[in-house]
Amino acid sequence: MVHWGDLDTHGFAILARLRGGLPHFCSFLMDRETLHRHRSLWVSEPEPSTGDLLRLTPGERRVFEELKEKILEGKGVRLEQERIP
Repeated sequence: MVHWGDLDTHGFAILARLRGGLPHFCSFLMDRETLHRHRSLWVSEPEPSTGDLLRLTPGERRVFEELKEKILEGKGVRLEQERIP
């Protein structure tokens, strides 16, 4: 099964919760390359999720941490899936 959620902290939190019951879920377009390739579509994420998401892959965790720590442009960033053409 595949999950395609928003590229923001809440999208990764949803993915981690899904894997709690269905650990075989794979993410689709929820990676660093997709996030940076669509920089012009970023919007602000005013209240990031701050939990420790243990069910993420190393690549997903890296993106989640960048988003959570507001490393990108010094602010909370989100890329909503419906904005990606």
